[in-house]
Amino acid sequence: MSKPRDATMKALLEIRPGDWLPFLGQPAVEPVTLIDADVSTVTAAGDKVIHVGGPEPWLLHLEFQSSGDDSLVRRMLQYNVLLDVRHDLPVRSVAILLHPSAHSSVPSDDYVRQLPDGQRTLEFRFGVVRVWQLPVEPVLRGGLAVLPLAPLCAVDDAALPTVIRRMDHRLREETEPATGGQLMNAAFVLAGLRLPPTALAQLFAGVVAMRESSGYQLILAEGRAEGREEGAKKVLISAGRARFGPPTAPSQALLDQIHDLETLEQLAARLEQVNSWQELLGQPAPRSRSRRKK
Repeated sequence: MSKPRDATMKALLEIRPGDWLPFLGQPAVEPVTLIDADVSTVTAAGDKVIHVGGPEPWLLHLEFQSSGDDSLVRRMLQYNVLLDVRHDLPVRSVAILLHPSAHSSVPSDDYVRQLPDGQRTLEFRFGVVRVWQLPVEPVLRGGLAVLPLAPLCAVDDAALPTVIRRMDHRLREETEPATGGQLMNAAFVLAGLRLPPTALAQLFAGVVAMRESSGYQLILAEGRAEGREEGAKKVLISAGRARFGPPTAPSQALLDQIHDLETLEQLAARLEQVNSWQELLGQPAPRSRSRRKK
């Protein structure tokens, strides 16, 4: 798994570890805490380990994978056994596959070793979640920490802008700006498994929390390098559509006349300060009088 996505998934677990229990079909219980995943006796560490409290505590060991890796299942077995030995608690291991290319890593949900005569010497059962097969609605309505997986779920590309808007709405309503920005940035990083950079920049262009994201700014810069003014204009129109709806014919005509990169960037910076295409572009208000913020 690439380092940015590996760090992203670990960060999601740290924000709200309890959100992952319902996502994996387990009852929500308290307390739920992250524990040290290091098993230094063999210099190995799993992605993340959650301690599930209650009368009968147990450990939830998660491994995230975004590409093929033939060693994944054996590593999960290794971590599972070593965690059991270290903590003296039952351990459930789950592989969370983020992209179809990771499917070859885990063809089934068990690992069996047997002698030539068929006698089994080892049987290891674990959970497997193939995110691209998940319906998006339960993820959009689930815990906030699993919300960034929504763009990777079984949803058409055409519906992705709606998915992002719903995510943005929940994060604005249910958490503070710093955490919301961190979670939306995680969605941005993970969506890169599905979309090329230019499409990725357009999809997240209307999300306020992305303004301070270094990853978003890098991809936006890449889009500008490829298309310069046209790339910046596409991002502006995409962000404006998310905020105001489609531009009117007069607004579109004005947009078509703008070919200066600096002007386009200034307009993009003003998006959150205005309430309509007309106000953004300095057009006369329509006779019905659009509502304006003071």
